[in-house]
Amino acid sequence: MSLKPRLIVVDHSTETADVLQAVFAPRGVQVERRRAPARRSGAPRDAEVFVLDEDFPATSSSVTPPAPEMRTRVVLGSPAAPPAVGAAGADSANYLPKPFQYAELIRAVETLLAEREAQSQPTPERRAA
Repeated sequence: MSLKPRLIVVDHSTETADVLQAVFAPRGVQVERRRAPARRSGAPRDAEVFVLDEDFPATSSSVTPPAPEMRTRVVLGSPAAPPAVGAAGADSANYLPKPFQYAELIRAVETLLAEREAQSQPTPERRAA
């Protein structure tokens, strides 16, 4: 049985999660809004994509996300300066300075979901075996 892809939104505003819910829920993506990156069993490792607000206190550099999250996230941050080393956005190729356009965020999430889907597909030589 295939599990639904998951999108975790850690942001003080409900607006970001609401927009992503409206766009991705009809596509079969489970969208969850959280107040902090969870450390409980099964999370956040089981999510496909994370959207983190770097300015949100719960996502500060004192919270070090696990390695899989580093590769599968979009960080929303301050336009004043690029993220500092060790900050939530420092290792992210998907850093969107505020104010950002939701179309940019949606494209970034779509790209990450597509990459995750491609990685989960068996390679042709595996199918033939």
